[in-house]
Amino acid sequence: MHLYARGGHAFGLRHSEAAIGRWPQLVEAWLKTLGIIEHPPP
Repeated sequence: MHLYARGGHAFGLRHSEAAIGRWPQLVEAWLKTLGIIEHPPP
């Protein structure tokens, strides 16, 4: 779980220099480790 001091609902889905802007990449990496989404082929 990641907690951010600033943001709001869907805040991390739009371009921003704030730390929450990395949320889409973080959740993608997490889902790959769980095998929910596949890693791209080499």
